[in-house]
Amino acid sequence: MTEKDVDCERVTIIGGGIMGVCTAFYLSRHPRFKAGMMKVTVIEEGEIAQGASGKAGGFLALDWHGPDTASLAALSYRLHKELAEEHGGREEWSYREVDSLSVSTYRSSNPSMSEPNRSKYGVDPEGGAPDDLLASDLDRQRRRKAGKEGWDGIDWLDEGVVKGVSVMGDQKSTAQVFVFPCSCARFHESGMANSSVREPYRFTRSIARLADEGGVEILTNTRAEAFSSTEKVLGVEGPSGMRNIPTDKLLIAAGPWTGRLTRTLLDTEIPVHEYAGHSITLRPSRRVTPHAVFFSSTPAGTGTSEMFARGQEVYVAGENGGVSLPAGVNDVEGLLNEKRIEELVTCSNAVSEELRGGEVLRKQLCFRPVTRDGVPIMGQIAGRGNVWVCAGHGP
Repeated sequence: MTEKDVDCERVTIIGGGIMGVCTAFYLSRHPRFKAGMMKVTVIEEGEIAQGASGKAGGFLALDWHGPDTASLAALSYRLHKELAEEHGGREEWSYREVDSLSVSTYRSSNPSMSEPNRSKYGVDPEGGAPDDLLASDLDRQRRRKAGKEGWDGIDWLDEGVVKGVSVMGDQKSTAQVFVFPCSCARFHESGMANSSVREPYRFTRSIARLADEGGVEILTNTRAEAFSSTEKVLGVEGPSGMRNIPTDKLLIAAGPWTGRLTRTLLDTEIPVHEYAGHSITLRPSRRVTPHAVFFSSTPAGTGTSEMFARGQEVYVAGENGGVSLPAGVNDVEGLLNEKRIEELVTCSNAVSEELRGGEVLRKQLCFRPVTRDGVPIMGQIAGRGNVWVCAGHGP
Protein backbone atom coordinates (compact mmCIF):
# COMPACT_ATOMS: atom_id res chain seq x y z
CA MET A 1 0.00 0.00 0.00
CA THR A 2 1.38 3.43 -0.94
CA GLU A 3 0.44 6.92 0.15
CA LYS A 4 -1.46 7.27 -3.15
CA ASP A 5 -3.71 4.36 -2.21
CA VAL A 6 -4.99 5.88 1.02
CA ASP A 7 -5.69 9.27 2.50
CA CYS A 8 -2.07 9.81 3.56
CA GLU A 9 -1.22 12.72 5.81
CA ARG A 10 2.21 14.16 4.99
CA VAL A 11 4.11 15.66 7.93
CA THR A 12 7.37 17.55 7.44
CA ILE A 13 9.66 18.49 10.33
CA ILE A 14 12.32 21.17 9.93
CA GLY A 15 15.20 20.48 12.33
CA GLY A 16 17.40 17.48 13.01
CA GLY A 17 18.05 18.20 16.68
CA ILE A 18 16.54 16.49 19.68
CA MET A 19 13.09 18.09 19.29
CA GLY A 20 12.64 17.31 15.62
CA VAL A 21 14.13 13.82 15.82
CA CYS A 22 12.11 12.77 18.87
CA THR A 23 8.90 14.09 17.33
CA ALA A 24 9.59 12.03 14.21
CA PHE A 25 10.35 8.95 16.30
CA TYR A 26 7.10 9.14 18.26
CA LEU A 27 5.10 9.83 15.10
CA SER A 28 6.59 6.66 13.60
CA ARG A 29 4.89 4.74 16.43
CA HIS A 30 1.49 6.32 15.76
CA PRO A 31 -1.23 3.93 14.51
CA ARG A 32 -1.85 6.09 11.43
CA PHE A 33 1.84 5.92 10.50
CA LYS A 34 1.91 2.16 10.98
CA ALA A 35 -1.19 1.84 8.82
CA GLY A 36 0.45 3.74 5.98
CA MET A 37 -1.82 6.74 6.51
CA MET A 38 0.99 9.12 7.50
CA LYS A 39 4.34 9.96 5.94
CA VAL A 40 6.97 11.78 8.02
CA THR A 41 9.98 13.63 6.61
CA VAL A 42 12.72 15.36 8.60
CA ILE A 43 14.90 17.93 6.88
CA GLU A 44 18.12 19.24 8.42
CA GLU A 45 20.37 21.95 6.99
CA GLY A 46 23.49 20.23 8.31
CA GLU A 47 23.83 16.80 9.90
CA ILE A 48 21.70 15.23 12.61
CA ALA A 49 22.65 16.69 16.03
CA GLN A 50 25.15 19.11 14.51
CA GLY A 51 23.97 21.97 16.72
CA ALA A 52 23.33 22.17 20.46
CA SER A 53 21.84 18.65 20.50
CA GLY A 54 25.30 17.36 19.68
CA LYS A 55 27.32 19.62 21.95
CA ALA A 56 25.28 20.08 25.11
CA GLY A 57 26.06 18.45 28.44
CA GLY A 58 23.35 15.79 28.27
CA PHE A 59 22.19 16.60 31.81
CA LEU A 60 18.65 15.67 32.89
CA ALA A 61 16.81 16.89 35.98
CA LEU A 62 13.43 15.74 37.27
CA ASP A 63 12.36 18.56 39.57
CA TRP A 64 14.58 21.59 39.01
CA HIS A 65 11.91 23.61 37.21
CA GLY A 66 9.37 26.27 38.09
CA PRO A 67 5.60 25.77 37.90
CA ASP A 68 5.40 26.73 34.22
CA THR A 69 7.65 23.90 33.06
CA ALA A 70 7.57 21.40 35.96
CA SER A 71 5.14 19.00 34.29
CA LEU A 72 7.09 19.13 31.01
CA ALA A 73 10.36 18.41 32.82
CA ALA A 74 8.83 15.46 34.68
CA LEU A 75 7.46 14.04 31.41
CA SER A 76 10.82 14.48 29.69
CA TYR A 77 12.67 12.77 32.53
CA ARG A 78 10.26 9.84 32.49
CA LEU A 79 10.45 9.44 28.71
CA HIS A 80 14.26 9.49 28.77
CA LYS A 81 14.22 6.66 31.28
CA GLU A 82 11.62 4.69 29.31
CA LEU A 83 13.56 5.08 26.06
CA ALA A 84 16.75 3.92 27.76
CA GLU A 85 14.98 0.85 29.14
CA GLU A 86 13.21 0.03 25.87
CA HIS A 87 16.13 0.56 23.48
CA GLY A 88 19.22 -0.31 25.50
CA GLY A 89 20.09 3.30 26.22
CA ARG A 90 22.58 2.45 28.94
CA GLU A 91 24.71 0.83 26.25
CA GLU A 92 23.69 2.79 23.14
CA TRP A 93 23.92 6.32 24.52
CA SER A 94 25.24 5.71 28.06
CA TYR A 95 22.16 6.82 29.92
CA ARG A 96 22.77 6.73 33.67
CA GLU A 97 21.62 8.29 36.90
CA VAL A 98 24.10 10.62 38.62
CA ASP A 99 24.61 12.56 41.82
CA SER A 100 24.66 16.35 41.38
CA LEU A 101 26.63 18.68 43.61
CA SER A 102 26.89 22.41 44.24
CA VAL A 103 30.50 23.47 44.90
CA SER A 104 31.86 26.73 46.23
CA THR A 105 35.58 27.46 45.99
CA TYR A 106 38.27 29.71 47.37
CA ARG A 107 39.60 32.20 44.88
CA SER A 108 43.24 31.74 43.88
CA SER A 109 45.70 34.58 43.40
CA ASN A 110 47.20 32.66 40.48
CA PRO A 111 44.53 31.99 37.82
CA SER A 112 47.02 30.32 35.50
CA MET A 113 47.43 27.47 37.98
CA SER A 114 50.50 26.34 36.09
CA GLU A 115 52.49 24.93 39.03
CA PRO A 116 51.11 21.62 40.34
CA ASN A 117 51.78 22.37 44.03
CA ARG A 118 50.47 25.89 43.66
CA SER A 119 47.29 24.69 42.00
CA LYS A 120 46.63 22.20 44.76
CA TYR A 121 47.66 24.12 47.86
CA GLY A 122 48.71 27.71 47.13
CA VAL A 123 45.55 29.76 47.28
CA ASP A 124 45.00 33.40 48.10
CA PRO A 125 45.44 33.96 51.89
CA GLU A 126 42.93 36.84 51.75
CA GLY A 127 39.79 34.97 52.68
CA GLY A 128 41.21 31.86 51.07
CA ALA A 129 42.11 28.45 52.36
CA PRO A 130 43.68 28.01 55.80
CA ASP A 131 47.38 28.91 56.01
CA ASP A 132 48.27 25.44 57.28
CA LEU A 133 47.03 23.76 54.11
CA LEU A 134 50.44 22.53 53.01
CA ALA A 135 51.79 19.87 50.66
CA SER A 136 52.66 17.69 53.65
CA ASP A 137 48.94 17.04 54.00
CA LEU A 138 48.87 15.11 50.71
CA ASP A 139 47.68 11.83 52.23
CA ARG A 140 44.80 13.53 54.02
CA GLN A 141 43.87 15.37 50.80
CA ARG A 142 43.68 12.14 48.84
CA ARG A 143 41.60 10.44 51.50
CA ARG A 144 39.10 13.25 51.30
CA LYS A 145 39.12 13.22 47.51
CA ALA A 146 38.27 9.53 47.69
CA GLY A 147 34.86 10.49 49.01
CA LYS A 148 35.25 10.75 52.80
CA GLU A 149 34.45 13.71 55.04
CA GLY A 150 31.16 14.62 53.40
CA TRP A 151 32.03 15.00 49.73
CA ASP A 152 29.33 12.57 48.64
CA GLY A 153 31.68 10.18 46.88
CA ILE A 154 33.31 12.55 44.41
CA ASP A 155 37.01 11.79 43.96
CA TRP A 156 38.34 14.35 41.47
CA LEU A 157 38.08 17.79 43.15
CA ASP A 158 41.09 19.28 44.98
CA GLU A 159 40.37 20.10 48.60
CA GLY A 160 42.82 22.99 48.49
CA VAL A 161 40.42 25.07 46.42
CA VAL A 162 37.05 23.68 47.50
CA LYS A 163 35.26 25.64 50.17
CA GLY A 164 32.09 23.59 50.44
CA VAL A 165 30.05 20.86 48.78
CA SER A 166 26.30 20.32 49.00
CA VAL A 167 23.97 17.88 47.28
CA MET A 168 21.61 19.31 44.64
CA GLY A 169 20.21 16.04 43.34
CA ASP A 170 20.70 12.32 43.68
CA GLN A 171 20.32 9.35 41.36
CA LYS A 172 16.54 9.45 41.75
CA SER A 173 16.24 12.95 40.29
CA THR A 174 19.22 13.64 38.00
CA ALA A 175 20.72 11.70 35.10
CA GLN A 176 22.81 12.18 31.97
CA VAL A 177 23.40 10.90 28.47
CA PHE A 178 26.69 10.93 26.60
CA VAL A 179 28.26 12.92 23.82
CA PHE A 180 30.28 10.29 21.95
CA PRO A 181 30.30 8.62 18.51
CA CYS A 182 27.75 5.89 17.90
CA SER A 183 29.34 2.69 16.66
CA CYS A 184 26.12 0.92 15.70
CA ALA A 185 26.58 -0.75 12.30
CA ARG A 186 23.01 -0.10 11.17
CA PHE A 187 23.50 3.57 12.02
CA HIS A 188 26.31 3.71 9.47
CA GLU A 189 24.43 1.63 6.92
CA SER A 190 21.47 4.01 7.04
CA GLY A 191 23.73 6.87 5.95
CA MET A 192 23.27 8.70 9.21
CA ALA A 193 26.84 8.45 10.45
CA ASN A 194 29.56 10.59 8.94
CA SER A 195 33.18 10.53 10.02
CA SER A 196 33.44 14.25 9.30
CA VAL A 197 30.85 15.04 11.98
CA ARG A 198 32.71 15.44 15.26
CA GLU A 199 31.37 13.40 18.18
CA PRO A 200 27.60 13.21 17.46
CA TYR A 201 25.25 13.33 20.34
CA ARG A 202 24.61 9.64 20.80
CA PHE A 203 21.11 9.97 22.15
CA THR A 204 19.80 12.20 19.36
CA ARG A 205 21.43 10.19 16.63
CA SER A 206 20.35 6.88 18.13
CA ILE A 207 16.74 8.07 18.21
CA ALA A 208 17.15 9.31 14.63
CA ARG A 209 18.36 5.85 13.66
CA LEU A 210 15.29 4.28 15.28
CA ALA A 211 13.03 6.71 13.42
CA ASP A 212 14.85 5.94 10.16
CA GLU A 213 14.46 2.20 10.73
CA GLY A 214 10.77 2.79 11.45
CA GLY A 215 10.18 4.40 8.06
CA VAL A 216 10.79 8.12 8.62
CA GLU A 217 12.52 9.88 5.71
CA ILE A 218 15.51 11.91 6.92
CA LEU A 219 17.11 14.43 4.55
CA THR A 220 20.36 16.03 5.73
CA ASN A 221 22.24 18.93 4.13
CA THR A 222 18.84 20.18 3.02
CA ARG A 223 17.59 23.72 3.60
CA ALA A 224 13.99 24.98 3.66
CA GLU A 225 13.48 27.83 1.18
CA ALA A 226 9.74 28.46 0.84
CA PHE A 227 6.40 27.17 2.08
CA SER A 228 2.87 27.42 0.67
CA SER A 229 0.19 26.53 3.19
CA THR A 230 -2.51 26.66 0.52
CA GLU A 231 -0.69 24.41 -1.94
CA LYS A 232 0.75 22.36 0.95
CA VAL A 233 4.25 22.29 -0.45
CA LEU A 234 7.62 22.97 1.19
CA GLY A 235 10.36 23.99 -1.20
CA VAL A 236 13.83 22.80 -0.17
CA GLU A 237 17.33 22.84 -1.59
CA GLY A 238 19.55 19.83 -1.05
CA PRO A 239 22.48 17.97 -2.59
CA SER A 240 20.42 17.27 -5.73
CA GLY A 241 19.13 20.82 -6.11
CA MET A 242 15.66 22.24 -5.54
CA ARG A 243 12.65 20.03 -4.88
CA ASN A 244 9.16 20.29 -3.45
CA ILE A 245 8.05 18.19 -0.49
CA PRO A 246 4.28 17.69 -0.20
CA THR A 247 3.41 18.90 3.30
CA ASP A 248 -0.01 18.76 4.93
CA LYS A 249 1.40 19.66 8.33
CA LEU A 250 4.67 21.45 9.05
CA LEU A 251 6.59 21.48 12.33
CA ILE A 252 9.42 23.98 12.73
CA ALA A 253 11.83 22.74 15.40
CA ALA A 254 15.03 24.43 14.29
CA GLY A 255 16.38 25.48 17.68
CA PRO A 256 17.67 29.08 17.76
CA TRP A 257 17.04 29.41 14.01
CA THR A 258 13.29 28.83 14.50
CA GLY A 259 12.46 32.55 14.61
CA ARG A 260 14.36 33.26 11.41
CA LEU A 261 12.64 30.40 9.64
CA THR A 262 9.16 31.53 10.64
CA ARG A 263 9.98 34.99 9.27
CA THR A 264 11.34 33.58 6.02
CA LEU A 265 8.70 30.93 5.41
CA LEU A 266 5.63 32.46 7.04
CA ASP A 267 6.36 36.17 7.53
CA THR A 268 5.57 35.50 11.19
CA GLU A 269 7.63 36.44 14.24
CA ILE A 270 8.25 33.71 16.82
CA PRO A 271 10.34 35.08 19.75
CA VAL A 272 12.99 32.38 20.04
CA HIS A 273 16.53 33.66 20.58
CA GLU A 274 20.02 32.24 20.79
CA TYR A 275 22.19 31.73 23.88
CA ALA A 276 25.78 31.00 22.89
CA GLY A 277 27.90 28.66 24.95
CA HIS A 278 31.46 27.37 24.66
CA SER A 279 32.43 24.00 26.07
CA ILE A 280 35.27 21.50 26.09
CA THR A 281 35.57 17.82 26.84
CA LEU A 282 38.63 16.50 28.63
CA ARG A 283 40.06 13.03 29.09
CA PRO A 284 41.18 12.98 32.76
CA SER A 285 44.44 11.35 33.80
CA ARG A 286 42.40 8.51 35.32
CA ARG A 287 38.79 7.37 35.41
CA VAL A 288 36.71 9.59 37.72
CA THR A 289 33.42 9.25 39.56
CA PRO A 290 30.29 10.20 37.55
CA HIS A 291 29.18 13.43 39.20
CA ALA A 292 27.55 16.57 37.84
CA VAL A 293 29.15 19.61 39.49
CA PHE A 294 27.72 23.13 39.47
CA PHE A 295 30.04 25.87 40.71
CA SER A 296 28.81 28.93 42.57
CA SER A 297 32.30 30.37 42.05
CA THR A 298 35.60 29.22 40.58
CA PRO A 299 39.13 29.76 41.86
CA ALA A 300 40.33 30.98 38.48
CA GLY A 301 37.70 33.72 38.42
CA THR A 302 36.21 32.53 35.12
CA GLY A 303 32.57 32.15 34.19
CA THR A 304 32.73 28.37 34.19
CA SER A 305 29.69 27.02 36.00
CA GLU A 306 29.40 23.29 35.35
CA MET A 307 31.38 20.09 34.90
CA PHE A 308 29.85 16.72 34.09
CA ALA A 309 32.11 13.71 34.63
CA ARG A 310 31.38 10.71 32.44
CA GLY A 311 34.00 8.21 33.54
CA GLN A 312 36.57 8.59 30.80
CA GLU A 313 35.74 12.18 29.90
CA VAL A 314 34.63 15.38 31.62
CA TYR A 315 32.41 17.98 29.95
CA VAL A 316 33.21 21.57 31.02
CA ALA A 317 30.97 24.51 30.12
CA GLY A 318 29.72 27.88 31.23
CA GLU A 319 31.47 30.55 29.14
CA ASN A 320 28.27 31.94 27.67
CA GLY A 321 27.15 34.79 25.47
CA GLY A 322 29.12 37.24 23.38
CA VAL A 323 28.54 35.56 20.01
CA SER A 324 25.72 36.32 17.58
CA LEU A 325 23.77 33.60 15.80
CA PRO A 326 25.21 32.92 12.33
CA ALA A 327 23.19 32.29 9.19
CA GLY A 328 23.12 28.54 9.68
CA VAL A 329 24.51 25.61 11.65
CA ASN A 330 27.31 25.09 9.14
CA ASP A 331 28.70 28.53 10.03
CA VAL A 332 29.03 27.92 13.79
CA GLU A 333 32.46 26.32 13.93
CA GLY A 334 34.22 29.38 12.52
CA LEU A 335 32.95 31.52 15.42
CA LEU A 336 34.64 29.50 18.18
CA ASN A 337 36.55 31.84 20.53
CA GLU A 338 39.89 30.40 21.67
CA LYS A 339 40.02 32.83 24.60
CA ARG A 340 36.78 31.37 25.95
CA ILE A 341 38.17 27.89 25.48
CA GLU A 342 41.34 28.80 27.37
CA GLU A 343 39.25 30.09 30.28
CA LEU A 344 37.51 26.72 30.47
CA VAL A 345 40.87 24.96 30.50
CA THR A 346 42.16 27.33 33.20
CA CYS A 347 39.20 26.60 35.44
CA SER A 348 39.59 22.85 34.92
CA ASN A 349 43.25 23.08 35.87
CA ALA A 350 42.35 25.06 38.98
CA VAL A 351 39.97 22.57 40.56
CA SER A 352 41.26 19.12 39.68
CA GLU A 353 44.59 17.35 39.53
CA GLU A 354 43.02 14.76 37.24
CA LEU A 355 41.98 17.44 34.75
CA ARG A 356 45.35 19.21 34.88
CA GLY A 357 46.93 15.97 33.73
CA GLY A 358 44.23 15.37 31.14
CA GLU A 359 43.86 15.89 27.41
CA VAL A 360 41.48 18.31 25.67
CA LEU A 361 39.41 16.15 23.32
CA ARG A 362 37.00 18.69 21.83
CA LYS A 363 36.51 22.44 21.68
CA GLN A 364 32.91 23.42 21.00
CA LEU A 365 30.51 26.30 20.47
CA CYS A 366 26.78 25.92 20.23
CA PHE A 367 23.69 28.12 20.31
CA ARG A 368 20.83 27.02 22.53
CA PRO A 369 17.27 28.22 21.88
CA VAL A 370 15.77 30.36 24.63
CA THR A 371 12.77 32.59 25.22
CA ARG A 372 12.62 35.76 27.28
CA ASP A 373 10.41 34.24 29.98
CA GLY A 374 12.20 30.87 30.00
CA VAL A 375 9.11 28.98 28.81
CA PRO A 376 9.44 27.02 25.55
CA ILE A 377 7.08 27.75 22.68
CA MET A 378 5.13 24.70 21.54
CA GLY A 379 1.94 24.50 19.52
CA GLN A 380 0.07 25.64 16.48
CA ILE A 381 0.90 29.06 15.05
CA ALA A 382 -2.12 31.36 15.17
CA GLY A 383 -3.59 31.95 11.73
CA ARG A 384 -1.54 29.10 10.24
CA GLY A 385 -3.77 26.09 10.52
CA ASN A 386 -1.20 23.58 9.34
CA VAL A 387 2.01 24.92 10.95
CA TRP A 388 3.36 24.10 14.41
CA VAL A 389 6.46 25.23 16.28
CA CYS A 390 8.56 23.56 19.02
CA ALA A 391 11.56 25.53 20.30
CA GLY A 392 13.02 27.47 23.22
CA HIS A 393 13.94 24.59 25.53
CA GLY A 394 17.45 25.83 26.39
CA PRO A 395 19.81 26.46 28.01
